[in-house]
Amino acid sequence: MKTEEVQEKRQTEADLKQLASDIVRQAMQRGASAAEAVISEGSEFSTLVRLGEVETLKEAGARAAGLRVFLGQRAASTHTSDLSRDGIEQMVSSVLTLARVTRCITARITRQGTGRATARWNRADCEHDNHSGTG
Repeated sequence: MKTEEVQEKRQTEADLKQLASDIVRQAMQRGASAAEAVISEGSEFSTLVRLGEVETLKEAGARAAGLRVFLGQRAASTHTSDLSRDGIEQMVSSVLTLARVTRCITARITRQGTGRATARWNRADCEHDNHSGTG
């Protein structure tokens, strides 16, 4: 890789890390008790050769962001490929709305004599959870 390509890649990585941090910060500022974001970027190049001649060349690139939030014991996640300011805002709003209408998820972990742990997931109403948006 050339020095310029390495610098560009580092800048892109720094931009994506900053975007992920910004998304988490927005979710937390809007009421999430915890949040995590993931940013993905990829590219693809393919060619089809038939009878010694290039028939098709394809090049594609994609970026996407995903966000998982927790509101107390409520959780929701979503993703978008629209990384514009409006697209990110819509993703954050949507996931917080979804979390508010999701039933609580609780886990009961039990240890067996072998040292193995077993988790049983229970869906419960969150009457005690003040993140429901109803009061």
